[in-house]
Amino acid sequence: MTNWKVEVGSLGGAVAYKVHPASTKPPSFISSHHGVCFLLPEKANYKVYSFQDNCFSFVTEKTADKVRPGEFNLFNEIMVSELTEPIVYLVEKSDIRISPYAILKNNLVGALIFRDQQITIEMIKFPIPEESKIPENFNFGPGSHDNQYGINRDNFRFTIPNKEVVVWSGPSLSICMTHIDRQSL
Repeated sequence: MTNWKVEVGSLGGAVAYKVHPASTKPPSFISSHHGVCFLLPEKANYKVYSFQDNCFSFVTEKTADKVRPGEFNLFNEIMVSELTEPIVYLVEKSDIRISPYAILKNNLVGALIFRDQQITIEMIKFPIPEESKIPENFNFGPGSHDNQYGINRDNFRFTIPNKEVVVWSGPSLSICMTHIDRQSL
């Protein structure tokens, strides 16, 4: 018999399950595969996320028509028999927002990274209204508009006494700093 240790905890206010690899390994090969089951309280659409290396990732979903409310529901896409290290899973209704970023004003999301009496560091994700370019179709020179403005960037906002700046990576991985007006955000 193979057992998997499961620890129940909380992550950002949601119930989280840390699933460990099997306590005993099969002697030569895995003869059967085991998926994860979650007790789903009501008929609704659900999404499962993993949390690993300080990062959330969407894993799978189950539509309401396949949910058995009040029972354990199998998620075959998550094979615990193949785990090699512990992993944290969260299961929530699909309409629940799961993100490490808080919703700010003007459709921005961000996170506080550090704050003390002299400096505040925040990460702000600015939406850009076009698709990101991929290296295979990036044929623009360094001086062209498409090269300078077409790629999504993560920006780090610093608040220093009487100044506010955004630090971002520029061409050739250079570090750039732009002064901003907080009233415009």
